[in-house]
Amino acid sequence: MGDASGKAAATLKNIIPLSGFGAATATISLGNFKISNLLDPATDQDAATKKYVDTKVAATQSGGTTPSTGEVGDTFYSTTDGRLYVYNGTSWVSVDNVLASGQLYVGNSSGVATATLKNAIPISGFGTATADISMGSKHLTDLATPVSDADATTKAYVDAHGDNLGNHTATANLKMAAYHISNDGAAGKGLSFDAAGNATFEQNLTLNGNFYTPSDQRLKTKVETLSRVLKDIDLIRGVRFEYNDQKKYAAGPKIGVIAQELQRVYPEMVKKGSDGFLKVDYTQLTGVLIQAVKEQQQQIKQQQEEINVLRERINNQQLQIDNILKKLQ
Repeated sequence: MGDASGKAAATLKNIIPLSGFGAATATISLGNFKISNLLDPATDQDAATKKYVDTKVAATQSGGTTPSTGEVGDTFYSTTDGRLYVYNGTSWVSVDNVLASGQLYVGNSSGVATATLKNAIPISGFGTATADISMGSKHLTDLATPVSDADATTKAYVDAHGDNLGNHTATANLKMAAYHISNDGAAGKGLSFDAAGNATFEQNLTLNGNFYTPSDQRLKTKVETLSRVLKDIDLIRGVRFEYNDQKKYAAGPKIGVIAQELQRVYPEMVKKGSDGFLKVDYTQLTGVLIQAVKEQQQQIKQQQEEINVLRERINNQQLQIDNILKKLQ
């Protein structure tokens, strides 16, 4: 090693200071040995001593019960409840995801997550739902009266404004479309309407009151008395029958007419239904039967007059016979 006079002098290795060498140009391996007697670091890039690190990173304590006190930032793992705590200067606060039943973590005004009872968190303020919300067959109670069209409504509002005819009068025409009115809401039962507005009763119909059809003379035009009714009725049979489909139509024996036979003489009483089958307006038969009785009464009257004429003729002939017999005696 060069001395102060510029001469190379033999020097022991262990008295040559490590300081003063140039900056390392490659990684230095210590061969699994320590660097000892190190000064505590002053700048961020200084090597740190074990003591410096131990004072900055305290080991997490553990045990069954949290210590009575500690330094701010100290941590403690409870072997009793399996939770990690940190000391805030006053108390040990849980910092893991274990919460008491019914609590949620909610950020406070200081930006700290604090355990909060679920029922203390307002349901308002959450983001817009991205899927349907199921109530699990539970009620949504204490709802405000709706204002805008998209507001959820209350039972009181519906009862006052809806079409529940059980407790109020409808405020508009009811549009049934292809649906039925029945006692259980099942399809194919009760009262239904087709596209033209014609009604169909799927079951028996009982009228406790009267059934009226408008018949005022002032409502009618082209009025003409039926004639030759007895001849027309002779072309129609009164029949006893049963329907093929005993479920769709009335079950058991029935009495009526055959639509095709009636259609030939009184087509206005027969109409083809949407199902393609003929149906009969039996109420119109009343006029036919009334006129038939009148025609029959006229025939009876005429026949009675003829009988009376014949009886008188017979009586006259009997008188003549009696007179002849008297003369013969």
